[in-house]
Amino acid sequence: MTAIHGLRLTVLAPLSFSIVLAVLVVQKFTPSDAKDFRLGIVILALAQSFMAGIEFVFSGEPALWGYGRYANGSEVMLSNPFLGDEVVRTQGTLGHPIVLATLLVVALLIVALGNDIRPMVIRVGIASILAISIVLTGTRSAILALVISIVIVKVFRRNAQNRWRNIVVVGSISCAVLFFDFGLRALWNNLERSGSYTNRLGSLQAVPDIFGLPISRIFLGGGFGSESQLYRQGLLQQNGFGIVDNQIVTTMVTGGLFGLMMLFSVLVFAYRKADQLHMAILTSLVIMMFSFDFLKWPTTSLIFFVFCAMAVIERSPHTLLASVDPKERNENTKVR
Repeated sequence: MTAIHGLRLTVLAPLSFSIVLAVLVVQKFTPSDAKDFRLGIVILALAQSFMAGIEFVFSGEPALWGYGRYANGSEVMLSNPFLGDEVVRTQGTLGHPIVLATLLVVALLIVALGNDIRPMVIRVGIASILAISIVLTGTRSAILALVISIVIVKVFRRNAQNRWRNIVVVGSISCAVLFFDFGLRALWNNLERSGSYTNRLGSLQAVPDIFGLPISRIFLGGGFGSESQLYRQGLLQQNGFGIVDNQIVTTMVTGGLFGLMMLFSVLVFAYRKADQLHMAILTSLVIMMFSFDFLKWPTTSLIFFVFCAMAVIERSPHTLLASVDPKERNENTKVR
């Protein structure tokens, strides 16, 4: 099916193989390995922040690869809604600002909610760099994903610590935003007028038409890359952009309801096992799925499936056993 729709298996096979291999490796992680991996994500995000900073201050163009191109050949140079139309959104070396922003959000959650980085002054410094870098990417959905994921784990999670204090903090911030605005109303008005918003809205509006397809197509989808066929049939956005910009809708088109249920099952299984940090990360990734074709990008695909696996292994017997000091484990065995 992939070959039929013009996307060679050489594109899909390496990505699928990399994801499966990464998940298999993660299953063998000890707590120390998991910590090192999370620190690696933070270091990678800082390196990309450095590249984005150079892009913003000096070069004005992404390092290594330059700007990507749309199907019509024009460069993907997007204005930054936070810093003005004359400022172009940074993307580091990841190919698109929203991909960089997703990595930065995950890293910022690791720094803010995890216990891997100490002392506090270093955590604050790293968090500040990552937050500034998110602003440089100009990705509004990343800010939304960050805020919602923290609120969910700090307020709505069943065993959230200091729930009432967190409710007061969230309420106070909400009241401050309501009364003082901080320019958010202007940002929202700009969003409503942007092609970014209308394109994503168009993908959701196309869902009823997708359910008008043959039953086999509804349940099994059309295969990786089959969106192009629906564009030609007029069932997806007809604005010339040629990108769905919603992973849920893309999954429905390519994998049908079966693929959507598989994705949902992975998320539910990971959520049930996730601790506070990994629940926040997964929540942010799910929110970003509504913002772009998340699983078509190698970086975000790997991040998603690896952190789903890490959410599970953090509570697994293998990991809990490995977290016990060997001497303590031997002493406990002798006592028995």
